[in-house]
Amino acid sequence: MSDDAATPPAPDTPPPPPLPGTPADAAASRNGTGTAALVLGIIGLVLACAFGVGIIVAIIAIVLGVIGLNNVKKGVASNRGSALAGTILGIAGFVIGAVVVTFLVLFSLSTAPPSSSLDPDNNSRTGLADGQYSLQVTDYFLYSDQCSYTGTPVNLDTQTAGGSKVTVVGLDESVCGFTGLETGAVYFVVSGGEAEVVRVE
Repeated sequence: MSDDAATPPAPDTPPPPPLPGTPADAAASRNGTGTAALVLGIIGLVLACAFGVGIIVAIIAIVLGVIGLNNVKKGVASNRGSALAGTILGIAGFVIGAVVVTFLVLFSLSTAPPSSSLDPDNNSRTGLADGQYSLQVTDYFLYSDQCSYTGTPVNLDTQTAGGSKVTVVGLDESVCGFTGLETGAVYFVVSGGEAEVVRVE
């Protein structure tokens, strides 16, 4: 009787894991870059809609996505889909974030009045004599509980118009909560060279 006949067949065993340094092992070990790009791309896209704060995260996602795609080309990574999706999401997040930030900056610049227009010292620079005045408003700014009105003053005591425009500043919500001043009038008094807004109509 031969030894071959006496030896039972060996059971099926799974193939051994790839040895460190083999292409399959390298691909598995470098897949993390593409996965990280995908995760950061999603986070960057979501945060980009929240005042554009995800722009930095989106940039990191783009960088990791490109690295992940390069690893796939070199054969040391196998998750091309994740790396590509992370790159695309990162680009989308960056673009959306940039648009949001640009809009916020432009909106802020268009609505914030020049600081000089709200300077309370304007009330002592009118150069008007003491008395009661009305102001036909040509320009105005409303900002929080502050406001300023610019126009040609009319002395109500003498019914004479001033020669140049002046700016008076209101620091009270009662005179700063009025809108639609395209044809409105502001009434103020000058005492000791200091103007004070009384009412707005």
